[in-house]
Amino acid sequence: MELQAVSAGSYPRIGDATGEQRLRYAYASFRSGELTVAALRQVEDEVAASILSEQIAAGLDLVTDGLVRWYDPISHMAQALMGIAPGPLRPYFDTGSEYRQALVRGPLLRTRALVADEYIFAAAQSTRPVRVVLTGPLTLARASVIETPAYPSLAILARSYAEILATEVGALVAAGAQHIQIDEPALASEPDLLELGAETLTPIAEAKGAAELALALFHGDPGRALPTLAALPIDVLAIDILHAPRAVEALIGAPPPQRLALGVVDATNVNSDDVESRARTLEPVLAGLGAGPHYLTSTGGLEHLPRASAHEKIISLARIRNAIVGSAGATA
Repeated sequence: MELQAVSAGSYPRIGDATGEQRLRYAYASFRSGELTVAALRQVEDEVAASILSEQIAAGLDLVTDGLVRWYDPISHMAQALMGIAPGPLRPYFDTGSEYRQALVRGPLLRTRALVADEYIFAAAQSTRPVRVVLTGPLTLARASVIETPAYPSLAILARSYAEILATEVGALVAAGAQHIQIDEPALASEPDLLELGAETLTPIAEAKGAAELALALFHGDPGRALPTLAALPIDVLAIDILHAPRAVEALIGAPPPQRLALGVVDATNVNSDDVESRARTLEPVLAGLGAGPHYLTSTGGLEHLPRASAHEKIISLARIRNAIVGSAGATA
């Protein structure tokens, strides 16, 4: 079985070391008017490049730019769309962080790339394949407040977001992206949305061409919905196996046809992840899977951890992969 260690998405953009503070200082200088937008973007590029290098040095097979330019998973998508105004801050699932609600006041229109430019920069900097992350249409719709008759229901708004994301995926594929991840925590926490979830994923899947499309269902336990999830038009299903016991039970009993990305390093705290213990946790899940490639990842983005702790987490990911692959080789 082929196993790869991969980034789940976000990574701390600021650390305790002096060199890891430059983005904090850049934001302060930008707010005071001392730094131009172009100069701020240059610092963001430098931080993204350093995060890519950090992940590669840690041994990850598939990396991200750490989502360093994202204020939150909702507003980063919304700021590229006409028809949305920024709203109040609200808690973002179980992450301990907040997002700014999207106030939908007119028909949505994609006025520029959401993340394609960020992917182009990251791909040019990285010696490993780069995974692109997009917030999913259901999560975007759930995080929106409808203030226009253009969208009389959540479902209609979610479909509009899906079409916009499909356009973005097409642009990403044209730019060379081969690994695209849709983050849908709303689907993980609300299984009643599965039918709408399948519908909104369809145009995105149609736009991906030969690229790999992953659906990340962190911040919830989608175990009861796993049989239905098996029918979704995706290539990879990403699930937290540390905090989702129903999902683990379902994966062992009847693994889905998609390849899996298993969240096995804990993104919710700074505690060390014991390599041998995590490898044992994975054994019954991996036993029923096909050749792959399958992925090992964290249980969500790492941006809310201290930089040193996040670095330890990605090193643990690579070590868990090595322990499992080495054990399988020895057994063979």
